[in-house]
Amino acid sequence: MKNNLSNNLSNNISLKLNKLPVEVDILTLIFITFLVVITCNKIKLPEYSQLCFLLALILLMSCYNVEISILVVIIAIIYVLIQNNKHSKEESN
Repeated sequence: MKNNLSNNLSNNISLKLNKLPVEVDILTLIFITFLVVITCNKIKLPEYSQLCFLLALILLMSCYNVEISILVVIIAIIYVLIQNNKHSKEESN
């Protein structure tokens, strides 16, 4: 049963990247560089802007591979839950 389940999962999940035009690769590289610069400089952005950047990143990643973008969405959800937990603890202190 366990082997059958693991074979099913390995047959259904593909992490191969799709071939896209060079322009999309350049756009993705510029966008990720922009996000890294904003993060490294610790620029404070409004929450809506952060969510828009996250949505744009997820959309760009879904062009390459839907499974990878689903993993990014899961990581983003966990990140938001952790941030909300930190803010709740700070407000209670």
